[in-house]
Amino acid sequence: MVPTGWAGPWPAPVSTGVAGEYDAATAAHVAALKRYGAPVDEGIKALSVLE
Repeated sequence: MVPTGWAGPWPAPVSTGVAGEYDAATAAHVAALKRYGAPVDEGIKALSVLE
């Protein structure tokens, strides 16, 4: 196992965090993430407080 100096504390998925081709079941989840995921600028604000 390779040690890392950080952990990714993702508070919520962002709407642009998915791309590609999916089977029908996964495509439904991807569509929901795109519709209900946070805008990227909100995700950046949540992470910027960790600096």
